[in-house]
Amino acid sequence: MTTPTHSSVRMILYRPRLQVKLQEVLRVEGNNVYCIVHFVDGTALKIAICLSVMAQRLPELVRVHKQHLVNFSYVARIYKRKNSLELTSGVVLPVARRRKSQIQQQFNQFEPHA
Repeated sequence: MTTPTHSSVRMILYRPRLQVKLQEVLRVEGNNVYCIVHFVDGTALKIAICLSVMAQRLPELVRVHKQHLVNFSYVARIYKRKNSLELTSGVVLPVARRRKSQIQQQFNQFEPHA
């Protein structure tokens, strides 16, 4: 099995294998032992994997909250006082208070991949 690159990542969805480009992933939402992968085009896929495992498999995504991983390429702004961030899709997600400073620093240093 090849190592995922910044341009693509392999996700196993039950039995079929689906390969998607990382640029297509907007965010991942954890829900107990399932994750919902939200794509830029508005579609979503529910897969049987917990968020901590997904975070290990997709280190390019940033864990901003216990239930959310985000692709910084689609973060429009971070609201410091509200402990939240807004994605380019308009979705507002919470940012963990203890991670707020680290997230802000990572976002300020973030350079999108071509």
